[in-house]
Amino acid sequence: MAITEEMRHQIYEAFRASLGDEVANSLMEMLPPVGWADVATRQDLAAIEERMDLRFGVFESRLGEQIQCLRVGMHRELREQASRFIGWMFAAVGISSTIAGGIAALS
Repeated sequence: MAITEEMRHQIYEAFRASLGDEVANSLMEMLPPVGWADVATRQDLAAIEERMDLRFGVFESRLGEQIQCLRVGMHRELREQASRFIGWMFAAVGISSTIAGGIAALS
């Protein structure tokens, strides 16, 4: 049986009439604001914790896989860029050498 707000108020008034305001307030503060069926138990919290641990485990696993994919992709991209850069540098040195040799031959 769920306790309605009207029933809670009647209980409070009965406590207040027989025990006084301070005791009635203290007793009402000890009662849950909802029915006992709506109060979470330790087992409820443990079950939630277990589900959350499983979800976070899956999340961490997926995140780790994605980070690894990004690392592999970045490594590949950096290697390709470094290869292009070195190629361009060799080309620039070769062209510079050719120009320098041509200038030296004209002098």
